Parts: sequence; C-alpha cells; structure tokens
Amino acid sequence: MKQSFNVKVWATTTRTGAKSTASIVRWSVDGKETSRSFRNAAQADSFRSGLVTSARTGEPFDPVTCLPVGHEPASGMTCLQLARELNTADWSESAGTSRRTLAENLSVLLCFLVPAGRRLPDGLRQALFAELKGGTLDVRQLDAVRWLEQTSLPVGQVTADVATRVLASAGMKLDGTALSASKQGQRRTYLSKLLGYAVAKDLLPANPVSGG
Repeated sequence: MKQSFNVKVWATTTRTGAKSTASIVRWSVDGKETSRSFRNAAQADSFRSGLVTSARTGEPFDPVTCLPVGHEPASGMTCLQLARELNTADWSESAGTSRRTLAENLSVLLCFLVPAGRRLPDGLRQALFAELKGGTLDVRQLDAVRWLEQTSLPVGQVTADVATRVLASAGMKLDGTALSASKQGQRRTYLSKLLGYAVAKDLLPANPVSGG
C-alpha cells in the first residue's frame, strides 16, 4: 500500500446554511484535498487534532483514504461514527428534551461499544454527552473522545452477544447498583434505535437487539 508523509491540514471553517451550521475540516495528502463536515465545532476540533498529531509525529497517511494508516477500521464505520451520524440526523427533527435524552443514552452506550475489558478514560461519558449536545470540550475531554475514535467497535462486529454485554454494563449505575427497570428499558430502546439505523444503512443484516 502506498504511503505518504506529505500532509497539510487547514484551519477549521464554518458553513452556515438555512437550517444548520457545519464545521468543516479540510486537509490534503500528496496534494489530494478532502474534507469532512461536523455538526459542531467540538467534533471538528477533535478530528482535526487527530490529523495534526498524526502528521507531526510522523505517521504515514494513505493517499487513497487520506487518513493516517490504520486509523480507518478495515470493517467500516465504527459505532461512534454511526452515533454521531444518527445524532446529527435527529437533531433538527427532535425537541430539546428528546435531543438531550438521545445524547444521554448514546454517551453511555458508546462507552461499552468497545472491545470487552478495555479500561475507559476518565470523563469519557461526560465528554461524549458534551459533544453530542454541541458543547465545548476541554483538552482532557478531547483526549478521551480521541481514544474512543480509535477504540470504538466497527458496527459490523456488534452481534447479539455484544449487544447483551453492552446492555448489561449500561444498565448499571456508576456505584455498581442496577438502574431502575424503566431506565434499563430506555437503554435498550436507544441501543435498538442505533443498531436499527445501522440496518437501514446496510451496515448490519439485522438488528441484534430486536432481531428485526
């Protein structure tokens, strides 16, 4: 595979539309320019920071994907990427309370949609909630989100067994006691919503939670 160290990353820009505003990260590899858009500045800053760090530390980039080699999961979109996309899609169509509930549940579920046994960075849940709500992240929170960007499970690896493990972990409070039955049901609903979105995008053949 061809690799390149000829990387340039520009400052993040903002594009304002009739109904929404997007933050744009633009960069080039071997003169090939590409860009990604994000619903809020926190997501864009996290992604851009990862590119800059990779370039400064001498990591090779793939001229085809324009990403650092090994940073794009071979099996496709990650659960974090999918959740960000779902969150963006729902943002303009949901009321404030519904958006907050979606962000709250996704921020918890994403912490466990990683390989079993991984130690989570401190403050990851709070960082994800802040990002999904469109808030500003501090340096420590950005580092936590970048960790998840490299660790989040590819969507195609989420089986029924993985979903069961995730729901078991997400159904517990931080003190180790179980959430109420209604709260556990909410976690299940939003994991099913996330994975149903994956089915709609042809990333999964069936929903591991509902079986549909």
